[in-house]
Amino acid sequence: MKYPIISCDISLPNVSSFDDFCVTIAKSAVVFTTRLHVGILAIMLGRPTYLFEGPYHKIRGIYEHSLAGVDGVTLVSGSRV
Repeated sequence: MKYPIISCDISLPNVSSFDDFCVTIAKSAVVFTTRLHVGILAIMLGRPTYLFEGPYHKIRGIYEHSLAGVDGVTLVSGSRV
Protein backbone atom coordinates (compact mmCIF):
# COMPACT_ATOMS: atom_id res chain seq x y z
CA MET A 1 0.00 0.00 0.00
CA LYS A 2 1.32 3.43 -0.90
CA TYR A 3 0.66 6.49 1.19
CA PRO A 4 0.57 9.99 -0.27
CA ILE A 5 3.58 12.13 0.53
CA ILE A 6 2.60 15.41 2.13
CA SER A 7 5.08 18.17 2.78
CA CYS A 8 4.21 21.23 4.84
CA ASP A 9 6.51 24.13 5.72
CA ILE A 10 5.28 26.01 8.78
CA SER A 11 7.78 28.80 8.11
CA LEU A 12 5.70 29.86 5.07
CA PRO A 13 2.40 31.24 6.44
CA ASN A 14 1.04 31.69 2.90
CA VAL A 15 1.44 27.92 2.40
CA SER A 16 0.14 26.61 5.72
CA SER A 17 -1.26 27.93 8.95
CA PHE A 18 -0.10 26.51 12.26
CA ASP A 19 -3.46 24.75 12.67
CA ASP A 20 -3.16 23.17 9.19
CA PHE A 21 0.37 22.07 10.04
CA CYS A 22 -0.82 20.38 13.26
CA VAL A 23 -3.70 18.65 11.46
CA THR A 24 -1.31 17.39 8.77
CA ILE A 25 0.92 15.81 11.43
CA ALA A 26 -2.09 14.39 13.31
CA LYS A 27 -3.43 12.71 10.15
CA SER A 28 -0.06 11.32 9.05
CA ALA A 29 0.54 7.57 9.07
CA VAL A 30 4.27 8.15 9.63
CA VAL A 31 6.49 11.23 9.94
CA PHE A 32 10.02 11.61 8.53
CA THR A 33 11.76 14.82 9.58
CA THR A 34 15.03 16.64 10.10
CA ARG A 35 13.29 19.21 12.31
CA LEU A 36 13.09 18.60 16.05
CA HIS A 37 9.88 20.60 16.57
CA VAL A 38 8.12 18.51 13.92
CA GLY A 39 9.37 15.29 15.50
CA ILE A 40 8.27 16.29 19.00
CA LEU A 41 4.76 17.14 17.80
CA ALA A 42 4.54 13.86 15.87
CA ILE A 43 5.74 11.88 18.89
CA MET A 44 3.26 13.65 21.18
CA LEU A 45 0.49 12.75 18.73
CA GLY A 46 1.57 9.10 18.71
CA ARG A 47 2.79 8.98 15.11
CA PRO A 48 5.64 6.66 14.12
CA THR A 49 8.50 9.13 13.73
CA TYR A 50 11.88 8.95 11.99
CA LEU A 51 14.24 11.69 13.14
CA PHE A 52 17.05 12.31 10.66
CA GLU A 53 20.20 13.89 12.03
CA GLY A 54 21.22 17.16 10.52
CA PRO A 55 24.63 18.83 10.66
CA TYR A 56 24.05 19.72 14.33
CA HIS A 57 23.98 17.34 17.27
CA LYS A 58 20.72 18.64 18.73
CA ILE A 59 18.50 15.83 17.41
CA ARG A 60 20.87 13.07 18.54
CA GLY A 61 21.27 14.71 21.96
CA ILE A 62 17.52 15.01 22.55
CA TYR A 63 16.96 11.49 21.21
CA GLU A 64 19.63 9.95 23.46
CA HIS A 65 18.51 11.97 26.50
CA SER A 66 14.75 11.47 26.32
CA LEU A 67 13.43 9.66 23.24
CA ALA A 68 15.55 6.51 22.86
CA GLY A 69 13.12 4.37 24.84
CA VAL A 70 9.94 5.75 23.28
CA ASP A 71 8.03 3.30 21.07
CA GLY A 72 7.70 4.39 17.45
CA VAL A 73 10.67 6.77 17.46
CA THR A 74 13.71 6.00 15.29
CA LEU A 75 16.89 8.01 14.96
CA VAL A 76 18.40 7.81 11.49
CA SER A 77 22.09 8.66 11.63
CA GLY A 78 23.88 10.79 9.05
CA SER A 79 25.57 7.71 7.61
CA ARG A 80 22.17 6.19 6.76
CA VAL A 81 20.68 9.28 5.06
